[in-house]
Amino acid sequence: MVTLIITNKTTSQIVLQDPSGLTPFTARVAGGALVMLTVTQQQADNLAPVLDQAQAANFLTWSADPANAASIVFGSGDHGVAVFDGTNTFPFATLLGSVYTLTTDIFIADGSRTMPGITVYAAGYKGFCSGQYINDGVIHNNGKNAVGGTAGAASAIGTTGVGVAGGAGRANNTGLAGSNQSNTLGDASAAGGAGGAGGVNAGGAGGTYTPSAINGGGNFLTPTLTGFQFSASAGGNQATVTIIGGGAGGGGGGSDNAGVTGGGGGGGGGVLLWHADVLINNGVIECLGGNGANATGAGGNGGGGGGAGGGILESLASARAGSGLYLVTGGLRGLGLGTGINGTQGNNGHKNLFRFP
Repeated sequence: MVTLIITNKTTSQIVLQDPSGLTPFTARVAGGALVMLTVTQQQADNLAPVLDQAQAANFLTWSADPANAASIVFGSGDHGVAVFDGTNTFPFATLLGSVYTLTTDIFIADGSRTMPGITVYAAGYKGFCSGQYINDGVIHNNGKNAVGGTAGAASAIGTTGVGVAGGAGRANNTGLAGSNQSNTLGDASAAGGAGGAGGVNAGGAGGTYTPSAINGGGNFLTPTLTGFQFSASAGGNQATVTIIGGGAGGGGGGSDNAGVTGGGGGGGGGVLLWHADVLINNGVIECLGGNGANATGAGGNGGGGGGAGGGILESLASARAGSGLYLVTGGLRGLGLGTGINGTQGNNGHKNLFRFP
């Protein structure tokens, strides 16, 4: 992709069209206005003679930035074209069956894609594509599900923040609370759901999600692009760096009998940053909270585990298309046993889908 920077020096609107007719392109520049247009290389090549002629007549000025502005945001493409198809292997990811797991931040090139039936698990790492990326599969950094009374663990540690762990479900005891999340966006709420009571023993509280006032949340380029927030120190001339965390943990279920274990709470959804110059999503890109588990055993009553809070999904693109989904749904509740109470579903996380430039 190429960014055209055009200034109309006249008072009348200028209409630009590809004179070759090979690409369906029309742009209008109001009188006296400056615009930045993102076009394909072919469109830029076809428009260049028209723009040169108008510039020579002093109607406008123009320049093209084929790489520099975009590369600051979408990366260099140094890892090359990556087609995740279940067969190709890469030095930046492991492959098991149909699932690729990233092992570092990736900087891939135009033409990269996820094929149908394939999953790319970001595992706490960021994705940058310098050109077009097509997703026909699943890209995720979901939270961990609880299993039995064992809580879902914190999400994978990479270069982004994590969703925190859930609380354990217990036998003949109260459930444990889900972990709280404090490294947060200012405009998000991704608290965990509470665990259900088992008889007289209460379920654990869902983890809290305390919004941060730093930078106003995700509506700034720095946290969206990097997953970090910055604030000035009280004395000035120094900055505090905070990594943005994911969802809070779900609470564990309680139980009134040694033979019954309350369900564990889910682990919070992680943080997913997936940026591409052109992003075509026909599949699913998601950061789900981990599910709470059902109470298990016999001879008494147990509460279900609470679902975890959904994660944080940030995505920048100069152009976006496709009918796919972007999801940050909270984790599902676990079911109670006997007269035990079901857990509570986790709260949804936060997503920002921004256009750049």
